[in-house]
Amino acid sequence: MIAIAIASYGYHCVAPDYIGLGISKGIHPYVNPESEAWAGIDLINACYSLSRNRAFYFNDQVFVTGYSQGGHSAMATAFAIEQRKIKDIDKMVLTAAAPMSGPYSISREMKAFTMGDNEYFFCGYLGSVFLSAKYAHFDLLGTTTLEDIFKPEFASLIRNFEAENIDLFELNDAMIALLSANGGKILPKKMFRDEVRDDIINDPNNPLQIALTRMDVCNWIPQAPVKMIYCKADDQVTYRNAVYTDSLMRAGGALKVSKQDVLSSADHGQCVYPALLNMIAFFNSYQKIDPVLAVDELNDELVIWPNPVRDNLNISINEKLDKNLDISLFDCLGRELKHISGQSESGYYEFNIKEVPSGFYFIRINFGNEIKLVKKISVVK
Repeated sequence: MIAIAIASYGYHCVAPDYIGLGISKGIHPYVNPESEAWAGIDLINACYSLSRNRAFYFNDQVFVTGYSQGGHSAMATAFAIEQRKIKDIDKMVLTAAAPMSGPYSISREMKAFTMGDNEYFFCGYLGSVFLSAKYAHFDLLGTTTLEDIFKPEFASLIRNFEAENIDLFELNDAMIALLSANGGKILPKKMFRDEVRDDIINDPNNPLQIALTRMDVCNWIPQAPVKMIYCKADDQVTYRNAVYTDSLMRAGGALKVSKQDVLSSADHGQCVYPALLNMIAFFNSYQKIDPVLAVDELNDELVIWPNPVRDNLNISINEKLDKNLDISLFDCLGRELKHISGQSESGYYEFNIKEVPSGFYFIRINFGNEIKLVKKISVVK
């Protein structure tokens, strides 16, 4: 629904799934920047392919956003686009990015937030992060077992999650129940073996700490505008991620980086709506919708009537224009409902839409490879 809402503002919107999720089997590499960026860029490139086949038209602007892990993914994708970190990016240029409530600093801000002395009720994330680090950074953790890091009872739960017998929410509930039974306060640091926990917190050369640092997406210098949106009372992803990332980027010389607390009292779930509104306003300030020729601008070259229309739409083109054209009718979701092509010596075409129900639609007329006109029409029955 969020993707559809964004598209309603005039964007072609793609919402990539994550590797290892959806109907895929296998462990999802949670907050792994490389695979997050692959997923997003592959889907954008798929849209470029559709555009080349004239399935629809868009300009070269690229906007990237996401919420929570999606915020981390948005930052990873923006970085990959600007730094040319993935093959087949072609001439893709980032217009703007708006990561929302994302864990950009895994190794510092999220570690401090989740492994401190304050209660944290989303323990399952820590198990998922370790599995991701182990799979994605085999050079560091390939021989490390769950039992090497976690106390046995928690290692057993994570292993059950790894086998896909339980999902992340069930893992989280089970961890909370164990922590509550063993001491009352929900402190995720108590899930770790004592000596390992101290080493992760204090030793920058600890292999897991190095892997967490590789998951960070905070220390790079964007050229395009980047706005980090958050809520200060976020109980899952600390707002410090945005504050720290903003300071690093500015210190490195980034000139178009900003951050904004959109509702200080909101937790992670409550922050979604105000964050989305702020994001779309930010993107709209950079959006450029290429002008299309209206009937008045075409004068007598191309005329469409009537509008509103009931049964037949009449199209007349000037005798100087190529009479070979494609005419397509689209609904507001971009689905092509009807298409005709061909040549008329008279330059007059009749487009029958008797079967089309009442509503708003778009008609597109192509001359060869050139989109000559896109016009909104109203069908009234």
